[in-house]
Amino acid sequence: MFLAETSSGVVLIALLFGIGLAALVALKAREKGRSFGIWFAFALFLFLPALIAVAIIKPTKTCPSCAKAIPKAANICPYCGAAQA
Repeated sequence: MFLAETSSGVVLIALLFGIGLAALVALKAREKGRSFGIWFAFALFLFLPALIAVAIIKPTKTCPSCAKAIPKAANICPYCGAAQA
C-alpha cells in the first residue's frame, strides 16, 4: 500500500515538473512574439525539440498596417512597405 502511494506521488511530481518546463519554453517563445498555447502544447509533448526550436527562432513583431509577423529588427514591412516605429 505504501509503494502505491509513493509511485503515484512520483508520477504527480514528474507531471508537474514537465508542465513547468513546458511553460518555461512557451514563455520564452512568447517573448519572441510566438503563440504561448501552441508552444506550450509542443513543449509538453516534445520537450527537447521544442527547446531547441525556441532557442533558434528569431524574434518577431506585428506590423501595425497589415498585421503580419515581421522580423523585430525590420524598419520597413516587407509585405506592405509601411515604415516601422
